Amino acid sequence: MSDNRNTAPIKNTAAAAIASGSITAVIGAAFLMATSTIGPGFLNNTVVFTKQYMGAMFILIVICVGLDVVIHQNVWRPICYTGKRGQDVANDLCPGLGYFFIALIGIVGFIANIGNVGGVALALQMLVDINPKIATLIGGGVSLSIFLSNDIKAAMDKLTIFLGALMIMLCLYVAITSAPPISKIPADFANTQFSDMLMPIIAIVGGSAGAYLSLAGPHRLIDAGVTGPENNNLVVKSAILGCGVGAIMRILLFLAAFGVLSKAGVMYDTANPAASVFKSGAGSVGYIFFGVVLFAAATTSVVGCSFTCVSLLKSLHRVFTEQEKYCIIIWIVLSTLLMTFAGRPAKVLVISGVVNGLILPAVLAIMLLVSRSKRLMGKDYRHPFYLTILGWLVVVATGYAAVRAIPSLLKLF
Repeated sequence: MSDNRNTAPIKNTAAAAIASGSITAVIGAAFLMATSTIGPGFLNNTVVFTKQYMGAMFILIVICVGLDVVIHQNVWRPICYTGKRGQDVANDLCPGLGYFFIALIGIVGFIANIGNVGGVALALQMLVDINPKIATLIGGGVSLSIFLSNDIKAAMDKLTIFLGALMIMLCLYVAITSAPPISKIPADFANTQFSDMLMPIIAIVGGSAGAYLSLAGPHRLIDAGVTGPENNNLVVKSAILGCGVGAIMRILLFLAAFGVLSKAGVMYDTANPAASVFKSGAGSVGYIFFGVVLFAAATTSVVGCSFTCVSLLKSLHRVFTEQEKYCIIIWIVLSTLLMTFAGRPAKVLVISGVVNGLILPAVLAIMLLVSRSKRLMGKDYRHPFYLTILGWLVVVATGYAAVRAIPSLLKLF
């Protein structure tokens, strides 16, 4: 087996990274991961669960953020240390496993991308009253334009950082104007059975760290050359930053929803929960804000999903490496056309979110086995023991929930 780990002398410190410009890629990878998770499903699920659990939702979010950190650290570290993408280290672990890895995540990613393109279309319909099919075609075109740039990696980094910051600022505005009763959080949590919160926790974690979502960041870092033992600290910080950005967005969205839903006589639309919260919290301006947030969330999700899924295919044929831009364009075009003719983006988003959570245990288990393999990682690598223990606990918990969720998934078709 060939070993393409980065064996260059340890010289690329944080200072050197900043000087060389790779720090932009480090931040870009963090935002790519975070904004990939902050999609249309993220927005609606946060509001729906807040409606159900009210103040207790904050504790649920804290738990989920902790699980996200465990999952991403267990995935990012071995991938970036070896300098090999997830499917390649899976193949090294067990010949043929990487191809199963590609098929599993690729199919789920494609379904998710169809739903994300639909999310862009929904946002456009909110902002401008146009035909759904036309909105879908425009939505795909907007996402496509990012990859028409001569330097798609730089354009992708700038877009995700800008739109990520925009979403945070808009949610912060609604969170402040809604005046959430933070003092009620302990009482709401005390009155909630923790066992009742298990499935929402799994659903949220699956939507923030499942399948391709945990691979977006490290695969971006590999493309930027931020690999090997000399960059391990940068990789750890990038993963934590990505989890932090997602956590900030989730908390701000919760605060906005909690503040609005705590008031009497609030209009809550079950067909579009997040939009109704923004409108109730900040009037017509809030509704427009949500349209912008949804547009940003869906667009960045299309970008992150398309980039990551095509990066998986690079192990199959060199054309996916040499013609990456055009492969991504074809991926988005196919997703857009299927969404245009299939319609029902909300249902597609639900299906992709559930399936994403179903395969999370398999992806995480493979990475945990890789991280403990001296043959793959080298004799000098030391994976934190606490991350291994916590990682296997997450595998067991999410695996159990995945089995329980299969009957519900079948009903969606």
